[in-house]
Amino acid sequence: MALLNIIYDGNDAKSYQAVEISFDFLNKECIKLFNSGNLAIDWYNAKKYYLRYIQQTEPFLSTLSSCDHFFMDGGDKLYDSAYLVMDGENPVLHYDKNKDGWEFFVNIGTTPTFQELKELTLPYWPKDLLNYI
Repeated sequence: MALLNIIYDGNDAKSYQAVEISFDFLNKECIKLFNSGNLAIDWYNAKKYYLRYIQQTEPFLSTLSSCDHFFMDGGDKLYDSAYLVMDGENPVLHYDKNKDGWEFFVNIGTTPTFQELKELTLPYWPKDLLNYI
């Protein structure tokens, strides 16, 4: 199982540092860090990394309790949830917390499309991965 973790100095979400994803590869624990300074970008990129490099060997992705703690410590005043669903062949973000979807985060008060969220992350990826998701 791969695990997502939000790194911050506990008790204050404004101290956000990074998202890390940990996973096993050839019986060795590996950690990949995403630290742009923006949770929305780092969360997206961590999930993109999971899909591209980890999913085939670790088919389950979960979050550590630090993710819940981050939002209890004020992250909910900095970021909103957005849920990725497919509309036919098209990925779409929706903002209804009562519907299913793969959770992402966006800066509070914004409602970008999936394409707009993706474009925010482009400066943080090598060219060979730009068209992956």
